[in-house]
Amino acid sequence: MIDKNSKYQFYLKSATDAEKSGKISYAISLHKQMITFGIDDQYHKDKITELENLNNLDICCCSKPGFCPRYNVDMNGSLINHDWCKNAATRDRQLFLQYKKNDITITKDEKEDRHWCIFAKQHQKLKDERFQEYLKNKQFYSDISEKLGRVTILSLGHSEQQFRTIKDKKYIKKVNLNKLDAGKYSTNDWSESRAFICKDKLFPDDSEYWGFTTASWNMKYDTNIDEFHNWENTRILLNSKQEDKIILCADIFCPCVWINNRSCFHGHNVWSSIYKRNTVQIAKTFLKLIKLENKLHIHTPFSQQLIGHRDNLEKYLLYLKQEDVFGKIDWYVKKLGKSNFTKLFMRTKYNNTRLNGYFMEMTTCFWFANQDYYFLPTTKLQNDWYTEDKGKERLKWK
Repeated sequence: MIDKNSKYQFYLKSATDAEKSGKISYAISLHKQMITFGIDDQYHKDKITELENLNNLDICCCSKPGFCPRYNVDMNGSLINHDWCKNAATRDRQLFLQYKKNDITITKDEKEDRHWCIFAKQHQKLKDERFQEYLKNKQFYSDISEKLGRVTILSLGHSEQQFRTIKDKKYIKKVNLNKLDAGKYSTNDWSESRAFICKDKLFPDDSEYWGFTTASWNMKYDTNIDEFHNWENTRILLNSKQEDKIILCADIFCPCVWINNRSCFHGHNVWSSIYKRNTVQIAKTFLKLIKLENKLHIHTPFSQQLIGHRDNLEKYLLYLKQEDVFGKIDWYVKKLGKSNFTKLFMRTKYNNTRLNGYFMEMTTCFWFANQDYYFLPTTKLQNDWYTEDKGKERLKWK
C-alpha cells in the first residue's frame, strides 16, 4: 500500500510537470488536492494563488522584465516584452500563448511595411473575414453617380504647390488652411487638424459623405484623391449605410507605434523621434488626459485621412469638442516644453512647427481604434515622405 508521503511526492511531481508543460489548470487542481494531505499547506495555498494569477490572462503576471513563466520566454524582445504585456488586451495575451503552444515564431519580416504588428495583423485577418461575409450579403449598385453628388472631400492645404497637384472634381473642395477661423487654434502648429474645430462652414447641408484629406495626397500617397470616383472602396462606401460603420482612409497601422517603448515601429515609438526621454509616460499621460484607452492592437487610420458617412465623422468632432481636446493638447505641449526635444526634431523646422498636430494625429488614431468601425485603406505612404530632405522642400512652399 502506498504511504501518504509517497503519494504526496507523486502529486507534487505531477503538479511540477503540469506547470512546466503549461497545464496550469491541472497544476492548480493537484495543489488543491495536496492541501488535504496536511503537508506544508501554506506553500500550496501560495502556489495556487501564483498559478491562478498566471492563468488570468486579463493581467500581466510579471512585476518586472525578464523570464515569464506564463509564456516560458524572456520578455525582452523588440516586439514581445514586458511593456507590451502590461498594456496588452486579453485577446492579445491569448493569441501569444497560443503561438507559444504551437511553437510559432514571432519575428518581424523585413519585407513587411513599417506598420507591421503581429497582433494587429492577426485581428485584422479576423475582421476581414467578417467583412467578406458582409460584402457577400450586400446588394451593390454599380451606378454611384447620384451618390457622388452627395460627397464632399476637403482637400486641406496651405500652398498652391499642393493644390496644383489635384485635379478639380465636384466632390473635392480645396480649402486653404491659412484662411480658416479656428480661433486661437488657427496656426500651422495644428496642421490639417484645425479643420476639425474651425468656425467656417466647410460642408454643404446636403453632403451625406464627408472627407478630411491633405492637399498633399497625390504627392504623399501612391493613389490619386481625384480618382476617388474610380476606387473600388468608394463603391463599397457609397453602397453602405451609416450603421455599417465603414471609413475609408489612406493607410492603416497599429496604435502601438505611438505608445509602446519597443513597438513594431522600427523598434521604438513615434515620440522617441521627438522627445529624448520618458516617451512611454508622455504618451500614456496624454491618453489619460483625453480619456482614451490603450487596450487593443488593431489596424486604425493613420495621418487623419478620413472619408465616411457624415454621422460617423461627426461623432469624432463631437468628442473633440466635449473633451476640449484642442485645449488639453495646447496645455500639455506647453507643460512638456522644449528641453526634452531630440536634436533631429529641433533642427527639422518643418516638423517642430507641427507638434500640436502630432498629438492630434495620435488622438485621431486612438479614438477610431476604440470605435467599432471597419477601416478600408486606399493607398500607401511614399517611402521618402518623412525624410529630412522632403521636409526641407515643403518649408519652401508658399
